[in-house]
Amino acid sequence: LADLLSVTDVVTPTGSNEADTSGASVQILSGTLTKTIYAINGNTSYGAPRLGPGDTVTYRLRYTLPSSDLEPVTITDYLPLPVLLASEVSGPFSTTASAAVPPAGTAKFGPADTFFALSASAPTITTDPAGNSVRFVYGAFDDPTNTPTTIDILFTVTASNAPFADGLFLTNQARVEEGTTNAGATIVDRNVPHARPEAT
Repeated sequence: LADLLSVTDVVTPTGSNEADTSGASVQILSGTLTKTIYAINGNTSYGAPRLGPGDTVTYRLRYTLPSSDLEPVTITDYLPLPVLLASEVSGPFSTTASAAVPPAGTAKFGPADTFFALSASAPTITTDPAGNSVRFVYGAFDDPTNTPTTIDILFTVTASNAPFADGLFLTNQARVEEGTTNAGATIVDRNVPHARPEAT
């Protein structure tokens, strides 16, 4: 509320007040995350996903951006122990965008990636052996045209020979944390049923 002053004496309150109820709000959309198994042993037509020791699995992480303005973004994939080890994945990140399956221990852009062409920004790769996670980290980027784009990442890991019960399903989780200028991080989680390990 604001106190009203006399029009003839600007220091004398009239005893009345006025409320300002005007306002406006804007909703800023965040991105959409999807996670899938892209290939088993380099084959994108793999049928029922099953893994044995020495087999490879390629994951696909897609983050669709309604606007390509970014605060720092981290895409984290938590791999299931003891079957898959995050420490296998290392840089550098390949910026070649194609449907080709990356070799085990490497990561690249998938065929739907359009963010790199706009921003020339590739992620840095870090791993956390304790949490068994792989992180793809992007810096901030400002797009004056607010163009919708997609981040599309493929990476491949190898199934270990660590003991594990036959036929159990594993769940694999991916998370995006996107910074904001005034409201903390926006967090999006996605899960994918993992290929069933097979005893040998």
